[in-house]
Amino acid sequence: MIRVAIVDDHAMFREGLRRVFSGSRDIRVVHEACGVEDFRANHEPGLCDVVLLDLKLSDGNGLELIKTAKGVDCGVRVLVLSALDHVRYVLQALGEGADGYIVKSGKFAELATAVRTVTRGEKYICASLSQQLTDYLTRKSRGEGIDGLSEREFRVLVLSSAGLSLKEIGEDLGISGKTVSTYRSRMMAKLKLRSTADLVRYAMRHGLVD
Repeated sequence: MIRVAIVDDHAMFREGLRRVFSGSRDIRVVHEACGVEDFRANHEPGLCDVVLLDLKLSDGNGLELIKTAKGVDCGVRVLVLSALDHVRYVLQALGEGADGYIVKSGKFAELATAVRTVTRGEKYICASLSQQLTDYLTRKSRGEGIDGLSEREFRVLVLSSAGLSLKEIGEDLGISGKTVSTYRSRMMAKLKLRSTADLVRYAMRHGLVD
């Protein structure tokens, strides 16, 4: 039996997954956490085989928990289950040590397949993002559009679209507000954006915010 822990701040979503998995022959939900602190306080070695992890949690960033989970239990697999469907998030999650990435808009059958796949020690990227990942790498090599942004410029784009000030972004990234302003100016120029409203619309159109 594959034991699954769900980390998501929406109680109804967790309940829905638990009910659906209850009908599975080989997968069971054995633990739930509503956020970063809940997970850190209650996750123990051997508690589960797979952690289903949302990236946007009410009390923090799910990316932080990938290394936490792996550090506490080196044998656990982490499968990101998120509404964020841009390949940048996939690459960030895999870079932190995630074993797979699947979007919430997908079907349960694919989620079950993903859980079984990562349990075997294999990587899993959902079908809707696999081609995007290939296209992204091609565009990045050409320096085109959003895929031509550096990782720091991309983070400034995401945090700016979430309404954070230059000071708040600087605190999040560990840099000065002046440096954030420089990255923001470069990012706006590359994307040909003229205002904050343009930036927010661009981020929503590309699935960078939900």
